[in-house]
Amino acid sequence: MRGPGRRWPASVTLALLTGSCAPDQTPPVNGNADRVGVLVTGWGEPKGWDFDYRLAIASDARVGEATRYPGQPCTEDHVGSWPFASQIGLVPHALAFKLPFFGAAWDAMGVYRLVDGEYVSIVDPNVRLPAAEVSAAPGMLTPMRRSRLFAARSLGGPDPRDGTDYLEGMFQIGAPSRERGPNPLAMPNGLSDLVELSMAGAMADMGFMYEDLTPRANAADEAMTETAMGVLRDLFGDRIVTRFGAYAATPGVFRDQRDVVLEMVEEGFTDLVLARETVDHNHYANRFMTRGWVEKALCKAGYLDDVEIKQTLQVGRTPEYNTMLLEILRPHLERRAPGSEIAIIYATYGMPFPGNSDSGPFATPQPLAAENFHENAYLNYQSFRHYAQAEFGNGYRLIFGDGSSAGRLRTHSYFAYAMFPPRFYGAPDDPLRFPTIREAIDRAKAAGHRDLVVLLSHWNYNNTDNMLALRKLNRLPYNSREDVRVGKFWIDWCEGEGDPTEVDCASDGVARLTLSEVFDEQAEAFGIGYGHRMRGTVERHGVLPEHVRPVARAPVSMAAGGVLEVAEGPLAGARLAVPPDPKPDLPEGNRWDDYEVFVDPAEPFIGAWFDFEAYAAPGGRAPEHAAGPAVLFGPYRTIVNKPARVTLPLHAASDAAGTVRPVIHNEVTGGWDPVYPVTGGRPATWDREARTISFDTQVLGVFSAVGD
Repeated sequence: MRGPGRRWPASVTLALLTGSCAPDQTPPVNGNADRVGVLVTGWGEPKGWDFDYRLAIASDARVGEATRYPGQPCTEDHVGSWPFASQIGLVPHALAFKLPFFGAAWDAMGVYRLVDGEYVSIVDPNVRLPAAEVSAAPGMLTPMRRSRLFAARSLGGPDPRDGTDYLEGMFQIGAPSRERGPNPLAMPNGLSDLVELSMAGAMADMGFMYEDLTPRANAADEAMTETAMGVLRDLFGDRIVTRFGAYAATPGVFRDQRDVVLEMVEEGFTDLVLARETVDHNHYANRFMTRGWVEKALCKAGYLDDVEIKQTLQVGRTPEYNTMLLEILRPHLERRAPGSEIAIIYATYGMPFPGNSDSGPFATPQPLAAENFHENAYLNYQSFRHYAQAEFGNGYRLIFGDGSSAGRLRTHSYFAYAMFPPRFYGAPDDPLRFPTIREAIDRAKAAGHRDLVVLLSHWNYNNTDNMLALRKLNRLPYNSREDVRVGKFWIDWCEGEGDPTEVDCASDGVARLTLSEVFDEQAEAFGIGYGHRMRGTVERHGVLPEHVRPVARAPVSMAAGGVLEVAEGPLAGARLAVPPDPKPDLPEGNRWDDYEVFVDPAEPFIGAWFDFEAYAAPGGRAPEHAAGPAVLFGPYRTIVNKPARVTLPLHAASDAAGTVRPVIHNEVTGGWDPVYPVTGGRPATWDREARTISFDTQVLGVFSAVGD
């Protein structure tokens, strides 16, 4: 942990510089130097419509800043090559930023509302066009409901449920051109086309989602965050401070994460935790959106070298998360007859792969081929699959994929991506491509399955992504307004074998499908799991809960792994072995035109996610029928991809011949879950002479062993 902070409140600094302090006065002690500041963040999307939030998301969070000159301070983490380097790099530079030689790509049209015979920009009311001055040329004036320029995931037109036009009275004036030479429909207005279209799309989307457009926080999201913060306060007391800041502010609802973190540093915090609720760890969410924005703000303010930042990178793959997914799946299975055969399509957000060219004005330099998302998301799925099979496998025949490797290889599983069109996930004929939900559904139907559940994993609360966007992209039905009013976010329907069109379920040969809700009903449980994931990140700053008393410590590195052993005392024989990085150049070394695709969970690219100090400590009360003590390995809920090997001591009276099995404590249920086999991991082994049991795991926590 760092020593006392070097920065004091501005008033103290001014007094020192002006000499107004009495000669015998000294600066006050920084009371927050030994405390950890926890910033919980995320998109912070409000329910309803808020202009300021939507403008910030469209023009700031999704585009970021351009590098204006080589060597510009605080641009070290920008992606792409000068002169086309930028902060985010998901949008081609020529579309995202105004360039003197590609200006038409940035601004060729405008989006306006017709008001009293005048077209008024929806982004800047000072930008206006008299209606009489707009050319009558075909294609010059397009009602927004007919525009073809909306993002694929936006509603972008009338409500398919009842035909309501949420963009009534709104028009696109002008149009971009894909042809060489002059554009006869060019009507630039000095505003970014990308931002204007994003704002119009958001207006339509919010109209689809909410009857009440008053901006307000999502109650489930708030409950999750407050529960998680409460877990941390119970564990650490006043040794931490927790605050929330969103990727963009909603006035009167949420503050911007950058403002919150700057305030914390001004108050003297030098040890920071950044946490967002992402289920599947990925660089875009954690490195570019969360840490990237915060570090840029700290850099510009001159504080970056004064703080140490650690991140909570993922909430998936823990006993707590798997338990919540079971509870989402449970009612949908229980509505089926016992013994039914049910194909489970596990759906997560998805990331494009491998991405496009990384240089030039029309490139997308975000290093998508080097993303760790794909591996982490699939390993999360594998972890849940073991839980689901153990919980429901005796009552139903659960089908997780096709072929002999259905339970293991990604390419044979019904693991699917949700949030991009199919072309973003690989060539159509590429056997290693990542399938969409729709493609997984069609494959399962073609394999003869007539009962399917699409289980949504990744979204912590019901929002635009799962209620609108992924349904449009994957041709899935929408919930009615009546459903939404009563809080029903799942839906049942039927389809024919080769057609996504909804049909009468009484028809012959149809497939019955269910699309699940997400975690609104598990808000408290989600918060508990989230809080304990953040607990481990706080521990990496050297701050432990009062009840945790380590008996051994050892360094673990990403590159080399590490081994921790307890040599004496009641926990003697306890051991943790984290393997080295199995493929040091992957996925980091992947490029958009030269890459290796993740397929087999038994051969992960990644070992430990970061360097850390491992510890072992008494784990408290052991479970009923314990065959040995409870042992805590931390930092708590640390996750590795290449399985770590845990060894536990057994009591002298225990039978170590195979009747003892390992268990892990579950913070949501308060009970003990089996340590399920890790796909590609080694089976459990027993050492009679040493009286120990050893097993593989990807998640640290409190372990014990129980007898039958």
